[in-house]
Amino acid sequence: AVVSTQSTGRGSATAFSENLLVAFNRGTDPAAQSYKTPVNSVKKLTRDVFLNRGAAEVFYTNDIKVLLEVLHRNAIDRDPGDQERAYYLEVLKLIVTNTDYTDHSHYKSELIDLASQVSHEDSEDAKSIAAAQSLSR
Repeated sequence: AVVSTQSTGRGSATAFSENLLVAFNRGTDPAAQSYKTPVNSVKKLTRDVFLNRGAAEVFYTNDIKVLLEVLHRNAIDRDPGDQERAYYLEVLKLIVTNTDYTDHSHYKSELIDLASQVSHEDSEDAKSIAAAQSLSR
């Protein structure tokens, strides 16, 4: 509901996407202070935004490029089999699938290298392998 509301006005959508990107890059969860929940609300919202092509349109192309770099860095920094790594791979897959990624193919060679690395290191993690395979297309 929040995402669809945000997509109605570009000004508020811009503030929304910028604030989400800053919180995501910092690894902070503003809701964690108010609500004692095991789910990181920033990570969940980021994933949820990219589940839907229409909702993903609240992000400018340059914001998506920055997010690709942050996700890539975070995925590289995680060990094979780490659930955080699987999360970052899933969001990368959603961005490649549900945005105009093919128009700019930013960080493509790095994503292909990551996909290859994951395929070799996470051979037991089907979810990570599936996400990685979508990056190498």
